[in-house]
Amino acid sequence: MKRILAATATVAVLALSACTPDAVSGTPSPTPLPSSSPLPTATATPTIKPSPANTGLTTKPTVTPPPRKQTAKPTTQATPEVPSDIPGDLGEVPAGFSLPDEDRPGDEETSAFTTTVWRASCPDRVLKLDAASGITASRVKESIGPEHAVVNGLFVFADEAAAQAFMDELGTKLRACAAEGPDEDGWRTVQATRELADLGDGGLDVGSWSEWDAGDDGYIVAPGAGLEYIVRSGAHVVIAQEGGEYAGDPGLLPDVVADLRARITTMLDQL
Repeated sequence: MKRILAATATVAVLALSACTPDAVSGTPSPTPLPSSSPLPTATATPTIKPSPANTGLTTKPTVTPPPRKQTAKPTTQATPEVPSDIPGDLGEVPAGFSLPDEDRPGDEETSAFTTTVWRASCPDRVLKLDAASGITASRVKESIGPEHAVVNGLFVFADEAAAQAFMDELGTKLRACAAEGPDEDGWRTVQATRELADLGDGGLDVGSWSEWDAGDDGYIVAPGAGLEYIVRSGAHVVIAQEGGEYAGDPGLLPDVVADLRARITTMLDQL
């Protein structure tokens, strides 16, 4: 994922912004790949340029785009190093509250859930949120696999007004993001922010995905996408993020949407 608050979490957007994908080879696989930060880029240019093929949901290249460069994933940390980082282990969360699957052990494919920071981001930058100073407690955890990333989190504010101020600032800054990020060696990140009116007291749906410059055929979707839900309930804000090797807007994928809604609901039911 760029960094939901992008990784992103712009997602926030957001960015969420803290995962790197594996190199893509052969036909794009449906197996998910992390997307909390923008995917790295590659310098190689193919001698054969892909052309769009109609797949029904998204347009995919008939020839696989070259892989992006690999870059190191930011170190998971419990305290912020820059103002845009929101730590994942502040203070005390409500008694009895637990994040979905947070005690699940790791296996050969995915890591156990570990504490991480959270960021909101645009396709070209990580956002600084002044209203995040109103957070009195937090818990954010992620699980990473070779082609998959999952993040769940809770932010606790002093009161409902402080939580709403955070959501207002976050929504305003995400909607002001450019829809497409800069072209980096033929790759760019596209981002869309939408309203979530039917969960909690309202929230945001932030999707981001990769596109590759196919020359005369323009930009076409390529593997690497993430979706994040950020929802307020009273003085609390919960987040759920999914990243993987999806092609195109993951907000149009029923399985991804259903999984995020289920995790958000699990957290809201505890508040």
